[in-house]
Amino acid sequence: MISDGPTSIATSFPVFASRKRYGQMRTYWRAMEMGAEQARRLGHDRVVILEDDVELCRNALTYMDTVTLPPVDFVTWFDGHVIPEGARPGIYRVPAERFFCLQAVTWTPAALEILLASPRAVEWRPLHEGDVLIAQILSGRRYGVHIPNLAQHMGSVSLCNPGEDLSGVRTANNYPGQHFNALRLVPAW
Repeated sequence: MISDGPTSIATSFPVFASRKRYGQMRTYWRAMEMGAEQARRLGHDRVVILEDDVELCRNALTYMDTVTLPPVDFVTWFDGHVIPEGARPGIYRVPAERFFCLQAVTWTPAALEILLASPRAVEWRPLHEGDVLIAQILSGRRYGVHIPNLAQHMGSVSLCNPGEDLSGVRTANNYPGQHFNALRLVPAW
């Protein structure tokens, strides 16, 4: 668990908290650095990063860990309204410049290395909007949007968008609910 500033919750998981708040973008980049390092060390082909305000459907993590990914830089499990409601199941390839919403993403280690090496990240001044920066850095490339969405944005308090309610693009278009079993998407299971 990576925390932007001291954390107030107790957990049995390792916690990497900063002394002060650096904002969503810097905290997300710390998560990407740790994920890339672990992937290199363990030889993994993917890194899953979840933000703190998501609900996952049943068996979502098992599915995310085992599903075959198309040749894209990353797959998002939250659509950010880039795919219309009621779309057929599958992974839709989308231009990276259209990306936003970092609620639940599976990264390729190669994409993480591109993002982490980008001078634009060092120069980035906004505290938040890490998703906007990712769209800029990976412009001209592709990412995948998984339908159905396996994550839903939860909670009504937003650090990045104070005062905004949880509606519109802040919710998934194609989330079947927490009781949906993601393993139903795998024919052999």
